[in-house]
Amino acid sequence: MNSHALDLQTTQCNTGESSSIYSPLPPSFSSPSSPSRTRYTPDYFVGREEELRAIRRKIEEGQAGYPITRPVIHLWGAPGIGKSWLLQHVYTELFVKTEDSAKLNTRGVLTALVDFTKLPFKAEDPSSVKALLQALQDDLQRGETPAPDDSEDKGAILVDHFIRDVIEWSQRFIIVLLFDSVEKLPPDDFFWLEREIIAPLARTDRVLFVIASRKELPRWKEFSVRQRLEVWELQGFDLQTTQEQLTRYALPEEVAREIYPYTFGHPYANQILGAAWQEGKPSAEKIPIFLSQIEKELLENAVLERERDILRALSTLRRFNVESARRFLKQAVDPEFGALSDGYYLRLFEMLEQTNLIFWNSEQRGYVFSREVRGILQSRLKLAEPERYQELHQHALEMYQQWIEHYQGQEERFFPEMLYHCIQQYCGDATVLHREVIALLERWLTPDHFNGEQLDSLYHLIVADPELGAALPSTLYEEILTRIEQQKNEPMKEATSCSS
Repeated sequence: MNSHALDLQTTQCNTGESSSIYSPLPPSFSSPSSPSRTRYTPDYFVGREEELRAIRRKIEEGQAGYPITRPVIHLWGAPGIGKSWLLQHVYTELFVKTEDSAKLNTRGVLTALVDFTKLPFKAEDPSSVKALLQALQDDLQRGETPAPDDSEDKGAILVDHFIRDVIEWSQRFIIVLLFDSVEKLPPDDFFWLEREIIAPLARTDRVLFVIASRKELPRWKEFSVRQRLEVWELQGFDLQTTQEQLTRYALPEEVAREIYPYTFGHPYANQILGAAWQEGKPSAEKIPIFLSQIEKELLENAVLERERDILRALSTLRRFNVESARRFLKQAVDPEFGALSDGYYLRLFEMLEQTNLIFWNSEQRGYVFSREVRGILQSRLKLAEPERYQELHQHALEMYQQWIEHYQGQEERFFPEMLYHCIQQYCGDATVLHREVIALLERWLTPDHFNGEQLDSLYHLIVADPELGAALPSTLYEEILTRIEQQKNEPMKEATSCSS
C-alpha cells in the first residue's frame, strides 16, 4: 500500500470505522439481468459532430498538400464520457478507404489504434517497445503500404526504422495514429512515447495524432509537440443528442427527458438507464439501483471505502481546495478531518486525482468534478438518502455564509455557491424554495456586502452559470437578476438625491 493510501487507512482505523458512512450499495447491479456496458457499434454512435468535423478538416488539409494545422489532438474527459467510442469511430468508420481515395485522385488515409488498457507498455523493456511498434505497423499495413523493415534489432534502432517507414508512407498517405487510455502509462513511459514517436512524426506536419485519456495530461515536455497541440475536453451530451442516442436503442424520445436529470448526458449512464427503461419504466425505488451500478464503475479506481466516502461527500461542492475540503469533510465525514494538515490534503488530492474523477481547474481556482460525474454521484445520494443529501448541502451553505462574512472582497465568488446549495436543499418544494432564496437575497444582497463593481461581477457570474439557470424556476431566476440590478442602481439614486 502506498503512503497516500496509508494516510487514509490510518484515518479510517483511528475512528474505528471500516465501512462506509453511506448506505451500502444494493447488490442488484451484479445480477445477470443488470444492464452492461455496450461495446462500440457504429450503428449506436451519435454526437461528437464538432470533434469529427475538426478531425476531418485536418485530414483534408493534408490531402490538399498543405501542412496539417496542429496535428496533435489531446482529448480527455471523465470515465464513460465516450473517448474510446470516438477513437473507435475515427478508426473504423470516418475515413475513405485507400482504394476509394485512389479512384477520387486524392491521398488515402491509413489509421492505427493502440489502447493501452489492452497493450501494456514499458519503455525500458525492448520487447514491449517492439510490441507497440508492431501493433502500429500491423494496423497501418491494412492499406497498400510499403513492406516494413523486417529488422530484428531492438530499442532505438527499431524505433528509428519505424519512424523512417511512417515518414516515407506519409508522402503518399495521410497517417492517423490513435492512442487510447494513455493515463494508464506512468509519466516516464508517456514521455518516452512523446519523445520517440509523437515528436518526430508531428514535426513533419503530415501525421495526425489523436490521444485520449481520462484526465488532462501534465505539461508536455517537447516544445515541437506543444507548438502543434490542441486540447479538447469531451463533455456529456445535450438533451437532443441523448434523445438521438436512446432512439438507437429503440426507445421513444420522451425517455430521454426522464433519464437526463439523472445522467446529465453522460453517454454510459444514458446507456445503462436506457437499458433499464427497455423493460418498462423502473419504479422510483429501482432507479437508485441502476445509478449505483454507474457509481460503482465511476469509483472503480478508489481503493478504500474512506476514499469513496470522501469523493461522495466532496461531490456536494462545485469546487474545493484545502481550506474548503478541511472545513467540509470535518462536517460531512469525520471531525478528525478538521485537524489534518495542509500537507495531508495535498497528498489526498494527489491520490484522488488518480481516480480520474477530480482535476484542478485554474479558472475556478479549485479542484472540480466533471459536471456529469458530480451530477450522477449527487443524483444517487439524493434518491437513496434524501435526508443526508439535504444535510450535506446545509453544511455547504453554512460554510459559504461564514466565508462571505470572513473574506471581505470575495462575496461575488461565494454568493452563487450559497444560491446553489440553497436550491439543492429546497428544490423539491417550489414555495419553500422561493421563500428561502428571497430570504437569502434580503440577508446578503446589501451594500454592507456588495459594492457596485461586485454586483456587476455577480450579475455576470450568475448569467454565465447554466447550472443555476437550469435549477431555478424562470420567474425566480429573473427576480434574482432584477434584484441585483436594482441594488446596483440604488447608490446612483442616492447620489442623485444628494446632488439635488
